[in-house]
Amino acid sequence: MRFSISSASLFAAAAATLALPAATLDEAASRAMGTRQGVIVILDARSGRVLGGHRLEAAARRAAKPGSTLKPITLASLLAAQKQPPSLPCQGHAAPLGPAEALAYSCNSYFKELSQRIDPGSYARTLTKYNINPAAAATLEQRQAQAIGEGGERVTPMQLAESYRRLAQLTPTPVLDGLIGAVKYGTARLAAAPGMDVAGKTGTATADDLSYTHGWFAGWAPARNPEIVVVVFVEKGQGGPDAAPIARRVFEAWRPPVRVRLYWKSKPGAGPTVSLSREEYVAAVLAGEAGAFKSDESLKAMAVAIRTYAQRFLGRHGAEGFDFCDTTHCQDARLAASTDRLRKIAAATANELLWYEGQLATTYYHSDCGGTLEAAHDVWPQLKLPYLVHQVDTWCQAGGPRSWREEFAEPLRVLERSPTGRVRWLLAGGRRVDPRQIGLRSTLFNLREANGKTVVEGRGYGHGVGICQRGAARMGEEGRNYLDILAFYYQGTAVGINPQGMPWQTLGAERVEVQTTAPQRDRPLPALAGRALAEAERRTRYSAPAQVRVRVYPSAAAFRDATGESGAVAAVTRGNTIHLQPAAAGAATLLHEMLHVVLETRTHPNVPYWFREELAAYLAGGSSPRVARLALEHGRAKLFEWLERGVTPPLPALRPVRQAPE
Repeated sequence: MRFSISSASLFAAAAATLALPAATLDEAASRAMGTRQGVIVILDARSGRVLGGHRLEAAARRAAKPGSTLKPITLASLLAAQKQPPSLPCQGHAAPLGPAEALAYSCNSYFKELSQRIDPGSYARTLTKYNINPAAAATLEQRQAQAIGEGGERVTPMQLAESYRRLAQLTPTPVLDGLIGAVKYGTARLAAAPGMDVAGKTGTATADDLSYTHGWFAGWAPARNPEIVVVVFVEKGQGGPDAAPIARRVFEAWRPPVRVRLYWKSKPGAGPTVSLSREEYVAAVLAGEAGAFKSDESLKAMAVAIRTYAQRFLGRHGAEGFDFCDTTHCQDARLAASTDRLRKIAAATANELLWYEGQLATTYYHSDCGGTLEAAHDVWPQLKLPYLVHQVDTWCQAGGPRSWREEFAEPLRVLERSPTGRVRWLLAGGRRVDPRQIGLRSTLFNLREANGKTVVEGRGYGHGVGICQRGAARMGEEGRNYLDILAFYYQGTAVGINPQGMPWQTLGAERVEVQTTAPQRDRPLPALAGRALAEAERRTRYSAPAQVRVRVYPSAAAFRDATGESGAVAAVTRGNTIHLQPAAAGAATLLHEMLHVVLETRTHPNVPYWFREELAAYLAGGSSPRVARLALEHGRAKLFEWLERGVTPPLPALRPVRQAPE
């Protein structure tokens, strides 16, 4: 239940966080699925009661291969037999993978090897235990296919939801670690929900006629104390890029991500806890921390900093049953003071976070730096944050930093200053003292003796790290936008809703547009991609779309986040856009992907996945013995005829050689 921050009953709210009612979950599931065709099932992890979903009338009827969602049960079967899981090599990974990593990255070869170490009868019993009807698997090839969810087993979304509910109650440690890892860094990264530890697995399985794939996500939250099980099935889709983001939206709708304990200053531990959406929380903190700002752009900068700080430190009071208190120990959240203006500011920057090299930034802020910003490591020596640096804040200086004066009866002496002149240590009463411990408003001060007392004269208010609110307010009033403000105070960071939120630049050619975060490195790419496109048209005799886009990601992790592909995949083409890992932007890869772009303009939707992939490889001059054999027996013209008419080539027993992407 979300509490309205304008409600008169807000401060009498119950302490417990409540989940959304079933009707609301149904609506959230339908919104999450959008225009895609598919099914969503949401179960109570303890009782198995159906809490909601999308197209539940089909949840017990639509049966399909489970794909990689079966891999946790394969691993559980090995563990049930008291066998030690191995560490094995996996394509695309430098070091051998243990069981948790193999599950997180969905390594097919690992689980095929496990199938040879599991007694078939024991495996059948494990499948039954987890609500899966085992199919016959007599040969090694059949057992290997079974172990990765490509065998004879078929499951409905409702059936798989119950399977994962049972798995959630009985999960052995390596399985749980692998499912948590899949969401944190593996194939299910796009299912990660803010403020929640999610355990889950994606799966992309081929249809029975090999003509397309369907996508799965199955998992639960919280990961180590399951309350809700979510299964998403997407027709003609994939697990990582399609099903996982849908699951994330369901998890987000189920529980608002921020729990705030009220009255913390006056009644520590005794006040009620309210659950807020993240944007409601941002608006409440804006009221407490920046409510007097005149400029909307300054407020937007603060909104991004507040949201990022909340996401970075979510669960600070987790052991006490809530995320944040409502004081400056966390962030000063004044729920009753939130206004329509502040809520609109939060909405205008909704979901935007600050990132540094793919990681959430630590967005400290303070009231007044006194004209000099401090580096994070000079305040907190354990923090080495290259985006929080020493610098002069001319904006704060222009606005006239606040001066202050204090008197002390005892003598004080400065022992050490930082490079910016801030006091690190004082000598007081014969002891070495941190100046912050004696209640001074900032560490930017000088000492002098007067009338037998120590006079402390200083500037600013706060630790001096990150956004100086006085300077940020001035920047907004002078016409700078919120991105300018954030770039000034957090140098080298970028704003975005995910780690790819980096400053993309476009390098243009006549028919190819290259998007990159490293324009100097990728400057030759438009010409290289243009030549690859022309060559793809020559080899196919097809015409490409009017505009082709090539997007080069700054890191392998950013590529995985955006596409849902595993680290073993160098590139993927969707429509007229080619997505590339940074190390994959070579002529051979570009030609292969441009062939996909061109071929897809004439490809019938019923053409099998393996034929599309291998035809592109064949035309690119790569290894594709099956298509080469077809060309030899039937002629190249026949290959294109099959492609356009949607005819499955006469090799029904052959399977794709490349693992379908998660």
